[in-house]
Amino acid sequence: MTHAIRFHKTGGPEVLVWEEVKLGKPGPGEARIRHTAIGLNFVDIYNRAGVYPVQLPSGLGGEAAGVVEDSGRYAAMYKPYHLIGLELNISILSAALRGEPTGQPHGFRGDAVAVAKRALRTGEMLDGEGGYTVSGKLMPAAASLSAGALPIGLAHRLKLKNPVARGAVVRWSDVEIDANDETVKTRRAMETKFGGNG
Repeated sequence: MTHAIRFHKTGGPEVLVWEEVKLGKPGPGEARIRHTAIGLNFVDIYNRAGVYPVQLPSGLGGEAAGVVEDSGRYAAMYKPYHLIGLELNISILSAALRGEPTGQPHGFRGDAVAVAKRALRTGEMLDGEGGYTVSGKLMPAAASLSAGALPIGLAHRLKLKNPVARGAVVRWSDVEIDANDETVKTRRAMETKFGGNG
């Protein structure tokens, strides 16, 4: 029996409820993870209060670590916040102190792409990871390439050429890109070389 602290409407702490949650079998690209640690951030208060709209019902905590219990093919650590300064230290400590492997890619199988946090208008500037316009979503690499999805790591200081609906994937064709930028050229070369086939 799985339980979670959730809220079905926005408000103060009084909207939080402890309730049973029914878990289904993971689909393709999904995993069921038994949480062993859950991080809470100040943004969770904003989400609960309705400052940053979230799909209801929702829960608290956007970061978690745990054990994969069931998989639909592959899994990755999921979190809507990217804490590179902390993650690097954890990887180093896991390898050096505990002798744990921290992973090494064997192919281009997954891609973190930019998704609109709200309805975005033509002319708006994307503000990247941790900003107010986009968040990251894990997609199979082949699906990302097929959709022309913009990587979240490149979704900073880019001007929109097209409106993007809330929850929709931002595409390369939706933004003004400098094709001569070294980062863009490197990403495009990676897409050509690996093609999302792993």
